[in-house]
Amino acid sequence: MFDVDEINKEIPYKISVKEYGCVSFTTDNKLTYNVLFLSLYPNDSYNLHNINFYDLTVEVIGKNKRDKRNNKIKETILRVVSFFMKEFDDVVLLIYDNSDGKGKIRLHLFKSWFDDLYYKKDYDDFSFMTNKNYQKKEEVENIFDCYSLDCWDYQL
Repeated sequence: MFDVDEINKEIPYKISVKEYGCVSFTTDNKLTYNVLFLSLYPNDSYNLHNINFYDLTVEVIGKNKRDKRNNKIKETILRVVSFFMKEFDDVVLLIYDNSDGKGKIRLHLFKSWFDDLYYKKDYDDFSFMTNKNYQKKEEVENIFDCYSLDCWDYQL
């Protein structure tokens, strides 16, 4: 995925590769965070728009302890995402996990983290993010504008 040793030189919590597309780190309070980049089109034949979409998911293991306002978590996640976006310049990251009912809170948090760094567009229940110089931003916007208007099938 990317050079873990290089990333570990620049982040507060050292990461390790758990599996392809997933890195992990443990905080001072022994909470483990998994940062996952999951391809939404693992098979190229489904990718009709020829756009590399990835789902960005952050999992917390060990929720029995609080680790709020820990800036080292934010900095670690920001650097991991930055390295991913640098390594794969032509990707679109989607942020929409609501499996725990906290999707809106997560969107607001990530918006505050990423707004100045990347081109980002927010919708009601998800956001997407690209590098600011990404050539297909308008095409991606059109896809998701249509999705938010329930005409996704017409674009495919």
